[in-house]
Order: sequence, then structure tokens, then C-alpha cells
Amino acid sequence: MDIFSRFSEFLDKNPMISTVLGIIVVALVTVIIYRVVRHIFNRINIKNKHTQTHLVFLEKIIRAAVIILGIFGIIMQIKPLQQFAISALASSGIVVLVLGFAAKEAMGNIVNGLFISVFKPFAVGDRVRIEAQNLAGIVEDITLRHTVIRTIENNRLIIPNTTMSNSIIENFNYSDDNTCTYLDVGIGYDADIDKAIRIISEVVGSHPDYRDIRKAEQMAKGEPKVKVRVTGFGESSVELRAYIWTKTYGEGYNAACDMRYEIKKRFDEEGVEIPYSYQNIIIKKADEVKSEQ
Repeated sequence: MDIFSRFSEFLDKNPMISTVLGIIVVALVTVIIYRVVRHIFNRINIKNKHTQTHLVFLEKIIRAAVIILGIFGIIMQIKPLQQFAISALASSGIVVLVLGFAAKEAMGNIVNGLFISVFKPFAVGDRVRIEAQNLAGIVEDITLRHTVIRTIENNRLIIPNTTMSNSIIENFNYSDDNTCTYLDVGIGYDADIDKAIRIISEVVGSHPDYRDIRKAEQMAKGEPKVKVRVTGFGESSVELRAYIWTKTYGEGYNAACDMRYEIKKRFDEEGVEIPYSYQNIIIKKADEVKSEQ
């Protein structure tokens, strides 16, 4: 006890050292708690993406609270700032003023981020499109202030939560994890349309990433595994469309590329024409042009 008494007396005689030690202790405790919180949430393994979104948002709130309390604790270690901090918290006018400004910007984003977490219009991992700005991509993160969307070019869109909450969002994964990609193929008017539909169905249905979404009743009725529709008549082709169901948009894009390659090979083997535009070029000699004039 004598050692602690002497150390206490030493700190009383050296307020600067006492302040520095206090700041170091508060900072260390803040860092430790921050890392413990992050470690705990990292250890939680939940496959449900909506629940995972809740946990991510909750983690960010707790980590922000730890940082704010840590900063306040450091300020309280500096005696010239103690009275100012206490007065600021005690003054209802200042608090109301601060909240008024915060509610317009930061608090607005935090509140809307909370609404996104609770009502779940989208979750981390969903593919979404913002109709007004025609922006699309995969939701990568939802922070206290903004939502991060990864585009197909692997760029990141940083969008305030207020904008996300007030915009019309097209969520491709809202009620179903399956994603539909269109595969459009044109065939000649003289081509065997039934053969073309059969080839397209076989190629699409045999791809490893294709997902059969038929229910038991639909299978019992004999509905085809792959739907191929006639979508229009072009100037030189009959337009066919196959519906490719995959787990993600990325899988659907890659699968469609593979299927086009296989369909082209099968069409060549079985004599199904894919029409293309062509032009006849007539070259006249100079003397022929003069004679026409």
C-alpha cells in the first residue's frame, strides 16, 4: 500500500504526467473493447443474410458508441476541458442545437440505416438497382451513414442511407434467391423453329449452374424444365428467348456466355441458320460511270 500511496502523491505533484497516463489508460481500454466487440461479431457465423445484415448494423452502432465514449473519456482526462464538456452536456440549448444539425445530416442517415436494417428492403449480398439514377450492383455493406454497392465493373458506389431509403429500389433477390437472365437468339425464317427450341432447351438445361425452379405440381403437369418463348419477328429473324435461372447474377452472365457458344455449335451441326445482315456492293468502272452520265 505504501507504494500506491507514493505513486498517488507523485501523480498529485505532477498533473501533466497524471493526465498523460489517464489518456493512455482510457485509449487502451477503448482499443481493447473495440477489438473485443469486433472479434465477437466476427466469430458469429449466420447464413441468413437478413439476420447477418442486422448484426453488421448492430456491430457498427456498438463500435461507434465505444469510440464516442472513448473520446469523451479522453477529454475528461484533460482538466481544462472537463468543465467545458460537462457544461456542454448539461446545457439543453446546446444539446438541442447539436441534435438539430445532426438530425439533418448524420442522424438522418443513421435513422434511415436503422429503418433499412429493420424493414429489410435489401440486405448485404442482394443485387439491386436504383431506378431514378439507373445504378445497379451488389450490396456490399451497410454502414451507419451509407450503403456500399459494388457494380459489375467492380467499382464501389457510396450512397447515403437517406437516398437509399427515399429511392425506388428494384431488388432482384427480395423474395427469391434465384436470379433470371435472358438469353435471346435469332433464327432464320426458313429454319426449323421446333428444332431450334429443342436445342436451346437442351443446352440451357444441361448447364451446371442452371437451377430448375419448377415446383412438384408443375413437374407433374409436364411443364418444360427450360422455358423458351417466341418474343418477336425481326427484319430477318425470328426472335427466341430462353429464361436462365441461376443462384447469382454473375453465374447467370457467365452461364449465358457458355450457352451461346454451345448453341452456335449445335446450330451449325444440325443446320439451324442464324441470320445476319449483309450488303451487296456494286463496283463500276470509270468509263461506265461516264457513259451513264
